[in-house]
Order: sequence, then C-alpha cells, then structure tokens
Amino acid sequence: MSEIDTIFISHTDEDHVSGIIELLEEKELAKFTVHRVAFAKETEEDSHMEEIVQAFEEGKNKNDEILYLAAGDLLNGFEVLAPTPSLFWTEKSGNDYSLVLYYHKNDTGILFTGDLGEEGEKKFFSSDCYQNLLTQKLDID
Repeated sequence: MSEIDTIFISHTDEDHVSGIIELLEEKELAKFTVHRVAFAKETEEDSHMEEIVQAFEEGKNKNDEILYLAAGDLLNGFEVLAPTPSLFWTEKSGNDYSLVLYYHKNDTGILFTGDLGEEGEKKFFSSDCYQNLLTQKLDID
C-alpha cells in the first residue's frame, strides 16, 4: 500500500488518535502518502487535534487536505450522519461527538458509529436520521 485516501478521525480522544499521530509522523519513512484527514465539523481543538494537523501538514502534497465534515456530507461513498445539531450534542468533543458514517456499495451497507457512548447511541438510534437510514438506505418497512 502506498496511498491512503482518507483517514476519518472519529474523535480526538488519545486512545483513538495516538496511532494515527504516529502513522502520520512516520509516513515518509514508510513511503506512503495520506491525501485527506477528516474531522467532525466544529470539533473542539485540543492538543491531539493539533498534533494530527501538524503531522499531516509536514510533507503533504499540494492537493492533500484536512476536511471538517458535517451531517449530509458525502466523501468516496461515505455519508456523514452525525454529529448533527438535531441530536443535541452537549459537547463538541469526546465519544458522543464521534463521526458517524454510513458506507454503501452494491448490496452492502456498513454503519460506522465511531465511539458513541451509551447516551450518544440512544440519541442516534432514536433519531430521525437513523430512522431515515433504515427506511431509505436499508429498504426496511
């Protein structure tokens, strides 16, 4: 593998980003490129986010970019479902501000819930967003 198109950052807790920071810092040594790093839009900046941005910016190519994704955005077959203001997130960081992504190709759909905690899962799975996903994307009546 010589290229990674996009690294989706579910949220910036250390247990989710320490390996990504290391990967980005060593990408030249490992001889691969990373074209995009994606965060949830309006994620609160913290030291981990700063480290990711700094490691990505070092040695990036002209067309490589950092993305800030919001519900409704589409990227390479991934649809961003959350975070969204309609789910009333109380903080813009941590587990319950995880990116929630839906990927669909051919007859296969995969839901990536990041690291939603119990409260975030309850909000998401009872939301209109999830109900729409069930009826429209999964063809469930």
